[in-house]
Amino acid sequence: MGNSSSTPCYSESQYNTIVNQRNKYQREYNKTVKQIAKVTSELNMIKEGCSSGSSVKEKAKEMFNLLENRYLDRLTLIKTQQSMLNKQNVMLSNKNDKITSQTAKLGKYKDTLQTHNRLIQYDLEDTYLQNTIVISLKSGFLLSSIIIIALLIKNRK
Repeated sequence: MGNSSSTPCYSESQYNTIVNQRNKYQREYNKTVKQIAKVTSELNMIKEGCSSGSSVKEKAKEMFNLLENRYLDRLTLIKTQQSMLNKQNVMLSNKNDKITSQTAKLGKYKDTLQTHNRLIQYDLEDTYLQNTIVISLKSGFLLSSIIIIALLIKNRK
């Protein structure tokens, strides 16, 4: 596939427009193929119906040239439409590849974010526990200091 960074990112409406255009060109292509078959059939009938009269022969030749030119124009149109369909298919494929890669990146970012959130939660729990222990030790030290001071004051009297 192509380099997805060189492919422009399309909005949802642009993407839908491209898909609709591709479908439209596909319908036109099918219609043109049917018309070519019809013109080819008419051309074969005219070839078979040519008579030896010069005026009829001239008209038939003129008609043949006209139909041949129409046929060639239709072939050119079909090639152009097919080329456009191929380009649109490549664009859609690139768009789908970009969506897939961005979805994968998003999943990786979500995983990283969840990991960081979990680490922060663990740190908060550890900090809370440490703070509880420190407050308990300070309270115990304060209480024992008060008792010791009280005993020292009582022993001096």
